[in-house]
Amino acid sequence: LGPVVEAALMTTQVDVHNWINQNMIPKITPDVEKDYVPTGKIYMFHCTLPAHGSDEDTPGRIKKRLTSSNILGSDREKTILQPDLNKYYVQLGEKCVKDFASGVELFLFPPSNGSYLDVATLGELARISGTGNVFRYFNDFSDHFLTDLKYSLASTFAFDCVIKVRTSTGIRPHDYYGNFHLTLPSDIECAAMNTTSNIAVDFKYDDNLSENKHVVIQVAILYTAISGERRVRLHNIALGTCQQISDVYRNSCCDTVVNLLARNG
Repeated sequence: LGPVVEAALMTTQVDVHNWINQNMIPKITPDVEKDYVPTGKIYMFHCTLPAHGSDEDTPGRIKKRLTSSNILGSDREKTILQPDLNKYYVQLGEKCVKDFASGVELFLFPPSNGSYLDVATLGELARISGTGNVFRYFNDFSDHFLTDLKYSLASTFAFDCVIKVRTSTGIRPHDYYGNFHLTLPSDIECAAMNTTSNIAVDFKYDDNLSENKHVVIQVAILYTAISGERRVRLHNIALGTCQQISDVYRNSCCDTVVNLLARNG
């Protein structure tokens, strides 16, 4: 699995003569000589534990950790529900962001005999590259799989994204939760994002806030559009302040609060 993903990433660097570059970009900027930004997204369809080869010759080889069903439900269960200690897929996900600006989506088809697939380890590719999409299908999956694949192919994507959250005086971003790579404490990087991507931000209260003033939050994202253009998009929101905790509860969004608590746990 590892060498296949690495080979696919390398193809994104040389395919500058694809249909989009030849047909769409000249129409958008006909008189401008444009530098192509090699970005993309890899669809990986996989059904077995990548255990082929040897540790010396095959990067990304995963040894089977689930050797007995007795491990499930015991104190040792956490050892197989966490990513493997081998950091290859973590490093490969970081390489997707920093070197190739290309995300990875995993479509996994576990064997019907219940063979172990180690989704925790393989899922690091999708988590760090920013897509966050790990689809799993069992038994009769054809309709579900085709629906997910068509939706993913038709989604509007942004590539090579850098996200920055800014606030007015009194509060500041404290922590971030989601599928991304955090190079600097304040810069969120994603190789690929679509309309289903979401990131939770935890803000910390630092100073007194007047009820007569609003708290302003701005989210800026620098990204590459599917046309190859480098763009900036801004989202601004102004929120009122209050003195009573009951007002906070009454106006809070339960879905957002539970989302944040689940990720924080």
